[in-house]
Amino acid sequence: MNKFVKWFDKILVIWGILLMGAVTVSIISSVILRYVFGIVFVWAEEVITLLFIGTTYFGAIICMREDEHIFIDFFIEKFSKRVQYILKLLVLVIIIAVQVFVLKMSFFWIEKTGSAISPGLRIPVKYYYYMLPISCILIIIYALIKIFFPFDKKGQLKEQ
Repeated sequence: MNKFVKWFDKILVIWGILLMGAVTVSIISSVILRYVFGIVFVWAEEVITLLFIGTTYFGAIICMREDEHIFIDFFIEKFSKRVQYILKLLVLVIIIAVQVFVLKMSFFWIEKTGSAISPGLRIPVKYYYYMLPISCILIIIYALIKIFFPFDKKGQLKEQ
């Protein structure tokens, strides 16, 4: 299990780096084309927006893995280790519940609005919208891994 999680972590990080690199190159190219050559591509603005949204959705997965999501632990640290564990477990269960709700609603949303055609690339927007349920599913998987296969301080899966 540990090897799979490490492999998947690397893929996610590489994907995040590629998305950020693509955002950077796209923005720089778009600015140069617009202000130096006076050329504007409508589809380029759409691609930049979608890449940025992708960095947010897939960055949220990495944040979940690294415990970098919003978590106020000031009060939790005041409790015993056992209570801390129970509270962190409760937080993970709440995260899963919220993600399941968003996942369910995202499919409803995609069904209702996904047939619209994007103005720049002229493809159905449902292909863009699928980033949301994919990120929800991966966040749920990481939360379940944290519940059933806790990590130690070095990011390694604890042996059960």
